[in-house]
Amino acid sequence: MNPRRGTLVLFLVVFLLPVSLAGQIDLIPGDTVRVHSTERAPETGIVQSASAEGLRLLTLHSGSEVVFSPYEVDKLERSLGRHRRFARNFGMSVGIAAAVGGVIGAVSWSPCTETGFMACFMHPDSRGAAFGFGAGVGAMIGIPIGIIAGLTRQQQWTTVQFPGIEDDDRRLTVRPIVGRQVGLQLSLPLGPR
Repeated sequence: MNPRRGTLVLFLVVFLLPVSLAGQIDLIPGDTVRVHSTERAPETGIVQSASAEGLRLLTLHSGSEVVFSPYEVDKLERSLGRHRRFARNFGMSVGIAAAVGGVIGAVSWSPCTETGFMACFMHPDSRGAAFGFGAGVGAMIGIPIGIIAGLTRQQQWTTVQFPGIEDDDRRLTVRPIVGRQVGLQLSLPLGPR
């Protein structure tokens, strides 16, 4: 395959496919949304109705009905559901525990001055070795924490446009494809404001 053609295909798949799919996300009654408003605290609820005139929600925390006009909504997010992010949460937990253990080991290291049989057994010879030993102990402690953190389900959100309202800033927006774990959002102003 021609390298230029391969670059063009990669560009189309990475940039244009998510752009075309981003506009297809519509709110329907029953969707769980999170509304960030200029005049109210952030609200999470279930969509009762959605149109260009307003968004009617049944709030999750109080069970009351609230209505948002398009002019008071800063950001609107739709729930993708609760998902496990095992690899990310496990890796972060083990990595953070290893880093903390390594720093504690390096900071608390002092040369062994004891004499006698096995007096300095398992004592690190240098600050770097103490860091490595502390990182290993920290990682071992972080493994069960990482397993617990990795098995918990977390709510994932995607940003959507207010129903029936076009983006006034005329931006090219690349958003995550619905259902994927990793995404990218890029906004480029294309015209005068």
